[in-house]
Amino acid sequence: MYIAICDDNISDRKQLEQLLERASDRRIHTTGVFRIDSYGNMDAVMSSAMLYDAFFIDITGGPVNGFQLVRKLIDAGVAAPIILCISTINYRVIIDAAIEEAPADAVETSNHDILRQKLKSQVQYLNKPIRVAQLDEMLDRIISKVSR
Repeated sequence: MYIAICDDNISDRKQLEQLLERASDRRIHTTGVFRIDSYGNMDAVMSSAMLYDAFFIDITGGPVNGFQLVRKLIDAGVAAPIILCISTINYRVIIDAAIEEAPADAVETSNHDILRQKLKSQVQYLNKPIRVAQLDEMLDRIISKVSR
């Protein structure tokens, strides 16, 4: 499985890399090795977004936040699971508001409805600090989706 991390906090990014590498080591005989790329900004991850089977995102500083990166990934056609790591920004509230903002009477194939469905189906959450048990549970869900 090919995983992208995009976090503008370098220490959080490195910690998640280590957690994923250890999870990969524990799963080497069952689900195989994880390949992990790590980025500190949206432009870097967007340059090769279609390569990944999953994304772990937390961007809190600067002009772009994690939700805006999620929108760009979805608009680019990425269908992989996107895990928003909640630290200073509560992405659940932002995503819930984005889902509600779409008009209830929207045509099924409208851009609003497509975005709403993708947000509901692709986006998941992990709270920081990330716990090993929660990460393992999330990886199990991702692997089951990717292997379908």
